[in-house]
Amino acid sequence: MKHQTTRLKKIKLKELQHPEKYNVVFHKNCVHYLTSKNILSRLSGPSVIYNDGTECWYFKGKLHRVNGPAITSVFSDLKMFYLNGIEYPEKKYWSILRFNAYS
Repeated sequence: MKHQTTRLKKIKLKELQHPEKYNVVFHKNCVHYLTSKNILSRLSGPSVIYNDGTECWYFKGKLHRVNGPAITSVFSDLKMFYLNGIEYPEKKYWSILRFNAYS
């Protein structure tokens, strides 16, 4: 638990360097990064970080990440791949990204 608390403190200090970008909301078991309109959205890291190590990446309120899984966990092999709120199997996800890179 100490590692997780230390990690959350480091993230908080990093984000406070640019306080105008996010509303950082601390809950009992997680941290949320919200836009000025209170929408989960963050480009520089996960939008939700749980104490158990699970990270969720959102863009404009939808699970979304273009360089890896949108949901991951430090303590398990959990990897879920999303684009614009739609979940894809890992192979399909990477093929979509490869196709769009050359389009």
